[in-house]
Amino acid sequence: MKPSFWRTRRLYRLLLTGKYQPYVFEGTIPDLPNSLGDIGLYLHIPFCKQICPFCPYNKVLLYGQDVDAYAEAVKKEAEMYRERLQASTVPSLYIGGGTPLASPRHLLDLIAFLTHSFRIGPEIGVEAHPSDASVENLSALRRSGVNLLSLGVQSFQDDLLQRISRPYDGEKAKEALANSMNADFDSVDVDLMFGLPGETEDQLGYDVEYALRSGIGQLSAYPLILFSFTKMPEILARSTFPKASWRQEKKMLQIIQELSKAYGYERTSIWTWTKKEKAQYTSVTRQDFVGFGAGAASRCSNVFYSNTCSVSEYVKAVDTRKLPIALSISLDEKDEIAWWLFWAAYRMSISRQEFRRLFNRELDSEFGLYLKALRYLGILKEEGTEYRLTDNGGFLFHLVEQGYSLDFLDGMWGALSSEAWPKRLVLG
Repeated sequence: MKPSFWRTRRLYRLLLTGKYQPYVFEGTIPDLPNSLGDIGLYLHIPFCKQICPFCPYNKVLLYGQDVDAYAEAVKKEAEMYRERLQASTVPSLYIGGGTPLASPRHLLDLIAFLTHSFRIGPEIGVEAHPSDASVENLSALRRSGVNLLSLGVQSFQDDLLQRISRPYDGEKAKEALANSMNADFDSVDVDLMFGLPGETEDQLGYDVEYALRSGIGQLSAYPLILFSFTKMPEILARSTFPKASWRQEKKMLQIIQELSKAYGYERTSIWTWTKKEKAQYTSVTRQDFVGFGAGAASRCSNVFYSNTCSVSEYVKAVDTRKLPIALSISLDEKDEIAWWLFWAAYRMSISRQEFRRLFNRELDSEFGLYLKALRYLGILKEEGTEYRLTDNGGFLFHLVEQGYSLDFLDGMWGALSSEAWPKRLVLG
């Protein structure tokens, strides 16, 4: 299935807003609100000891980088938001990368700075690489106030890990999981990938069941997406393994769903399953959020923007007391509603009450025809005051989410990774 088939963004925008023109991002710093309401924080640490060929996120090799200067720049950027956030409640701080634990000393220092600067709680989550998930590092994270951990295992099997160039074997992945489970976090999320080169259904079942048997709080399972600016498409083209078809992905999602349900986990998004009464690890589904660091994205009120991905240019900009924003776009009300509906569908639940609270409108009055059609097709089901995606709906949105990634994120992240300060970006 070619990416050109999934012109997700433009079709989605036409259906929900009546507009078909492309999104236009400007290389200017937008006008931001002087004060912000409740808002999540995200910190991006781009340093890695090794670059994985499938990873689309902003990253650079750790060696040779001035990590001290980067950490100080993050503090300066956060200071520029202090006044806007002084009256805000900040329910969450999530830290991703890159590899946040590539430099534990700097990570712990930044956590202490941000928790002192803002009223953060109750969620503080950090992504961890299995190679860095030592007892010492995890204990230090827990003492710093981190209560949620996401462990990027990808697989517990040597052959699959080798095919995606992960720098550890299955035993190391299992050791990292054991260390994480013994570190007294409120919840541990395990990230797996499915549809890996040559992966069988039995191999996927083994990985999923091993993670669930360990008693983790959440399982996240993502498909292998071939972003054009990564090395994975070239590696796959040279290998004897084809990319998993959508039919194979559907079978794999069914395996994950059935095993998760059997072990007492609920599907809480298209690609996550959470144990009952455990906290979700969810950094991407906030209505409003501010991102610190090179390549971090933010959404404040009706403005969506991204920082420059260049670490050196990020540091230079912040040192001159300039917000390091590379691209931004203002959303009108129709686009804001479309944004909310997209992420509500990703969470598998479209709430009438939340829609009314956010937009002072009735969901059924605005989209009743679409909702009725989706119910008739077995994509949605009505449960009380919300619409929930069915298993068939979940698989359809799995395809939509991949299309969104290839159509929107590939274009935006690709542009930002190749140019520090683009003047303009037209997606469409």
